[in-house]
Amino acid sequence: MTVRTNYDFWSKVSVLKIWEVASIIQGIDPRAITTTGVVVNAYGDPPDLSDEIRMLSSAVRSKDIASIPAEASSPDGDTDITAASLIPWLRLHSYIDEADGLEGTRTPPSNMIGPVLPAIGVAPAPPAIVGASATPPIAAIPVAATPQSAPALGLPDPERRLARLRDLGGWVGKVRGKWKTKGVSQLIAAEAAEGRKRRSDKTVRADVINAAENEAAALASGRCAPLFPGVVPKSP
Repeated sequence: MTVRTNYDFWSKVSVLKIWEVASIIQGIDPRAITTTGVVVNAYGDPPDLSDEIRMLSSAVRSKDIASIPAEASSPDGDTDITAASLIPWLRLHSYIDEADGLEGTRTPPSNMIGPVLPAIGVAPAPPAIVGASATPPIAAIPVAATPQSAPALGLPDPERRLARLRDLGGWVGKVRGKWKTKGVSQLIAAEAAEGRKRRSDKTVRADVINAAENEAAALASGRCAPLFPGVVPKSP
């Protein structure tokens, strides 16, 4: 099972362990890992926190994130870090949902007045990559979105959901060779409000990633992707 992070609890915690933050970044409530022992990530696999732990540990060593005690010479998954220093770091690296949740500023889906749209024709910025040797991410492809664009497209679920995700200000793209998404929780809430089926976290993420893969392949080959009716294919 997947247990989504309960930010009502975690926003009240001032000091977290690195492995707990790694779990939150993956969208899993850390308490589920220690209490149930049977947890899977959004793709149905046992969570592997090693990449996130390494990333956070390096931030502690570079003093971008504060640890307790302050001089943690060899930070690891059990190292304590302060939420006050973690939240700005999360924002800097585009973990906006996680930063909002830990700061207690996240708006519950039931209170949403309407979608927050990106500027027309401008894609949300991809997550920042630290280090000159890191592989640059594949930026999200620009789309001219309007609040009515996704429902009006008449597309299959994957493409429709990708368009709706962007309408809601979300993002999908590759970071270090892996597909990453932002804003899926808002998309799931919107799908639930419309009474749509197949809306589990795993299914919705798989749909938007599948559509993004098809879209990237279409544009790379010079074909007009279904979400871009106004895009002129490149000349052979």
